[in-house]
Amino acid sequence: TAAASGSAAAWRSVLMPLTVLKTNLQANGKQAMPQIRKQVKRDGVYSVFFKGTIATIVATWAGHYPWFATANQLEAMIPKSRKSVFMQLIRNALIGCIASIVSDLVSNSIRVVNAYRQVHDEDLSYTEAAKRIVKEGGLKALFFRGLSIKVIANCLNSIVFNVLVKMWMG
Repeated sequence: TAAASGSAAAWRSVLMPLTVLKTNLQANGKQAMPQIRKQVKRDGVYSVFFKGTIATIVATWAGHYPWFATANQLEAMIPKSRKSVFMQLIRNALIGCIASIVSDLVSNSIRVVNAYRQVHDEDLSYTEAAKRIVKEGGLKALFFRGLSIKVIANCLNSIVFNVLVKMWMG
């Protein structure tokens, strides 16, 4: 589980330029591209497009590992239904959804700080970004910003993933 989570985190670091571009376009709209060009001229391509790589690696690992740890624990705790395929599917969907919620709760604050750093023109440390988020919106903003829609989307994704994996594996 730890090795798979580490591999996923390494892959996410390769995708950093796309992540930075996506995050900036979402947060800054039409102003994103001119802002990014200005930052690249000032700070260089690497500094702009790989800003937040450490947090992305940590957040990915902090999201994947709890998902699998929770799913594995629930697999051991929740008895399998031998009577109904439907009940097996419900069990797997429940396990996937709960694992997803745990994963999102563990990793969300890291993702919030990272996104905040990526969309601001100045080069903020992780600590300074976290302090500003708390100052602007309190601890609720640090831990729960964007979490509701993420939980819904990731829960649905995990339900599909966990049900399909269990069906495929038999």
